[in-house]
Amino acid sequence: MKLKSSILLFASCLLLVSAPICVRAAQEKDYLSALEADKIRDAETSAERIKLFLGFAEDRLKKFQYEIEHPSSNRHAEMLNALLNAYIGCVDDAADVMQLGIEKQENIRKGIDLMASRTKEFLPILQKYSANGPELELYKDNLDDAIEGTQDAMNDAEKAKKKVAPPPVRRKHGWRPEGSAFALQCVQYGPCTERFPGERIRVTHASYNWQRNIKASPERHVFSYLKQETYN
Repeated sequence: MKLKSSILLFASCLLLVSAPICVRAAQEKDYLSALEADKIRDAETSAERIKLFLGFAEDRLKKFQYEIEHPSSNRHAEMLNALLNAYIGCVDDAADVMQLGIEKQENIRKGIDLMASRTKEFLPILQKYSANGPELELYKDNLDDAIEGTQDAMNDAEKAKKKVAPPPVRRKHGWRPEGSAFALQCVQYGPCTERFPGERIRVTHASYNWQRNIKASPERHVFSYLKQETYN
């Protein structure tokens, strides 16, 4: 009997400890509507989720500006702080998705670029209210947090841009007359380290015996080389 009572007591303690955690987890995204949460869940890529979160952040920021310019008759201060908290949550979530995408080596360069550009747009708006916003004392603490979070997200995005390469530019198959003539000259006179006009790679012929190739239809060889090596 004593053992049974001890087990029940232990189980009750676990429930008491875990209950606040469960409630807190459920409230983590309470700044998103059900429709917005569905959009985040249904997004197929991290870049899409970043775009969604930043769009939601912009929505909260615009509503914050509207509330300042058109104060509600009641719960004015509460609404201002709730909107700032929602803005912070959306920006932080976008930053978390970006970092997770980088760790997983996903193709999120578009999301990183968007994060950098949008946070640069958000920051001066927030700083304007920090400098001379009306009724600043009502929301100063949350505004300071919003500025700090936006700066951190912007800095993280700028650092990420240096780590993550931009997506490759796709080009049509084929060869350029001026490029072909230039490559033919390289084959005739030795390894070439010049950059093709308008191309992204250097043409080098150190990897094969150009003296042998020039004797057997050099133009056909060079054109084939261009198609295979110069273009995607």
